[in-house]
Amino acid sequence: MELIISEKGKRKLAMNAFMFVRDKAQNGVTYWRCEDYLKCKSRVITAENDSIIRELTEHSHPSNPARVAVAKSAARMRDQEVNSSEYTSNIIQSEAHAMSFTTAGVLPKITSLQRMVQRKRACPEGNFLIDEFLVTPRGKPSFSTKMIGTGFACLGLKRIWIY
Repeated sequence: MELIISEKGKRKLAMNAFMFVRDKAQNGVTYWRCEDYLKCKSRVITAENDSIIRELTEHSHPSNPARVAVAKSAARMRDQEVNSSEYTSNIIQSEAHAMSFTTAGVLPKITSLQRMVQRKRACPEGNFLIDEFLVTPRGKPSFSTKMIGTGFACLGLKRIWIY
């Protein structure tokens, strides 16, 4: 069992070559559902210390270890992008060389990887969730924001990054 941080800053649970996303948390217990929750009803329950309490049902699809490896690799790339001054292409290349051919075949396109990694460098912290976005009669944008830990919009001097 391993926790992976997604591109949106959410925690994902990797276990037995399957990925789980957090469904809800109550009374110190976290309920996880399969990442393919529209097709699969598999669930896992963990305690506050991230130890497994129980697995509820079997998966209705085969495991995909390459997909889990790609998610781990993408999380490492995002971390490297924030914590180092290396070029984006070098970070992607070093991660790609470390993986097997099977895993590399599941990787997204190189341009998608570059965008994902560069977004993290452009706005590593201090992200905002835009509550309201309006265009005034003079054509200037006006918005109200709410601060969140990791997130979906990054306000720069001339641009608003939404992801």
